[in-house]
Amino acid sequence: MEENQQATARENIMGTMNINPLLVKLSVPMMVSMLVQALYNVVDSVFVAKLSEDALNAVSLAFPVQNLMISVAVGTGVGINALLSKSLGEKRQERANAAAMNGLFLAVVSCLVFVFLGLTCSRGFFLMQTDQQTIVDYGATYLFPENGFTAPEGKRFVRWAIDSPDGNTTSLPGGGLTIFQGTTAYAVWEDIPASSGGGGGGGRTSYAVSTGKTGNGTLSLSDTTARRGDTVTITVKPDKGYTLETITVTDSRGSALTLTDKGGGKFAFTMPSGSVTVNATFMEDNSILNFFVDVPASAYYYDAVKWAAEQGITGGTDENHFSPDASCTRAQIVTFLWRAAGSPEPKGAVNMTDVPADAYYAKAVAWAIENGVTSGTGAGQFSPDATCTRAQGVTFLYRAAGSPAVTGSAGFQDVSGSDYFAAAVAWAKANDITDGVGNGLFGSKNSCTRAQIVTFLYRVFAEQ
Repeated sequence: MEENQQATARENIMGTMNINPLLVKLSVPMMVSMLVQALYNVVDSVFVAKLSEDALNAVSLAFPVQNLMISVAVGTGVGINALLSKSLGEKRQERANAAAMNGLFLAVVSCLVFVFLGLTCSRGFFLMQTDQQTIVDYGATYLFPENGFTAPEGKRFVRWAIDSPDGNTTSLPGGGLTIFQGTTAYAVWEDIPASSGGGGGGGRTSYAVSTGKTGNGTLSLSDTTARRGDTVTITVKPDKGYTLETITVTDSRGSALTLTDKGGGKFAFTMPSGSVTVNATFMEDNSILNFFVDVPASAYYYDAVKWAAEQGITGGTDENHFSPDASCTRAQIVTFLWRAAGSPEPKGAVNMTDVPADAYYAKAVAWAIENGVTSGTGAGQFSPDATCTRAQGVTFLYRAAGSPAVTGSAGFQDVSGSDYFAAAVAWAKANDITDGVGNGLFGSKNSCTRAQIVTFLYRVFAEQ
């Protein structure tokens, strides 16, 4: 008799154990499970947030569905546990067994219901809350992960179909089906409807192409919507003093697409079946610091000096300085012009008494004389160390360009129509090479600084 009572106590603690130990024994597992569930949401959000902001938004929108699933499961569980506790406390074993079986049945039914809803309604659920395709794609995949197959062109996955040996086909989800050996599962596809947002018909949908937040540069897209297989071109334009650091294109799942560098700041990619986001980062262009420390990115001559240094047109006044405000000599300006023209080999040696054959500017002066850029200062001299005026500098450029015909005047108060440099100044003004020094003056007698002449050259040879 005593052994039977002990066995009953072990089997039915609900009716024999003291209330306080019983509460601890039954509540601790439930508390731990709820804690794990709460931590799951936190950890999931942290890792999803690392994917993208859109992914985190999608998960946030999906949480109500998760809470609904949890509430149904917990509510059913609490009800079944209460019925089990009451039945066991009353020592009604058969009723307790029936309650347990009903609980298992309800769990299976609720699981099937949510699977069905996930298959048929997950995308519609997100479309009721947002029109951003990226978030919809993320959310639908999160609630009900898509199959791992690649859809045929213009198709999308609908459901699985099971073909039984007797030839009957049953689509899932749906009625039950006994699976026999040799049963085959088929993927059922449907045509993707034409997009209501434009982009053409033909049963193909257009997906959004968007850009993320960028600073210190701009991104331009050839198309803001595109269909699967289309080529989209991105044009990158860094702000002055900056250069492109990274550029990525990610699909709705956060996977990076392959980019083709077309050169000239243009990149291209092939549009997938889903929206994409283009992101780029820009960094300070410190390449000028490899040449000169006295050329700030904000200076009007920054691009010109950078171009001249990269093209080998100037090497600066010393190892680290360009000296932009220093006056430019006649030897320097002719040498700059000769190098910008490609450093062509002169036909003969220079015949100027003040130009040594071994001078760094000897070939440049010989080339300039041969091409009518200059004839010297008279008496067989070139005056290489004399300061070059703005009038002389523009005239050298004009003659190197072939002295093209010009009409009208430049409109500067200090440039007379009879001046030898009048046509050169008019040509320079018409071609946006110079706009003078302000107050309606060209500054023809002013010394031409190194920054000014390099800027003139840049506008002639690099921008024209």
